Amino acid sequence: MKKIVLTGGGTAGHVYPALALIGELKEYEIHYFGSDGMEKEILKKYPGIIYHQIPVVKLERKLTLRNLLLPFKLCASIKATKKELKKDMENYSQNMEYEKAAEVRDRISAIERVVEKQKVSNISENNIDVIGLYKNEVSCVVEIFFVRGSKMIGREHYFFEELKDMEEEEIVSGFIKQ
Repeated sequence: MKKIVLTGGGTAGHVYPALALIGELKEYEIHYFGSDGMEKEILKKYPGIIYHQIPVVKLERKLTLRNLLLPFKLCASIKATKKELKKDMENYSQNMEYEKAAEVRDRISAIERVVEKQKVSNISENNIDVIGLYKNEVSCVVEIFFVRGSKMIGREHYFFEELKDMEEEEIVSGFIKQ
């Protein structure tokens, strides 16, 4: 049976059109990749859909420090998706369905090629360092991305448990001063 993979994001408004589409795709095995949010609650009522929960990237529609963490969250989503695909590939191999395993392997390779080609949009072509911060009630992490010639050449991260009560602006300011 052929597989079809669906996904979407936002307010779950995409789920109902997807369900209408799924109703017409009876000859396919349906996989849905999404968050632990509304779409999971809606789709779990439909037994014919195989739901894969992955970390998702949600963009705030304003300039925030939280948006600086999007590259990390996107990397986690890509990693989780590749992990699911590798499981499929291994299952196909164990069942001696080598052509299907090769197709999944090629999908994984395509994902890796896309990720390798990512370029940081740096109009001035200057060397820049980008600082990101994530803080919750337990701890705080500061991440620095090193961008040279529009390519991210590295990053470093620092975890702090003792800063959880400080404001984000205060943490970043103190970090830069060090």
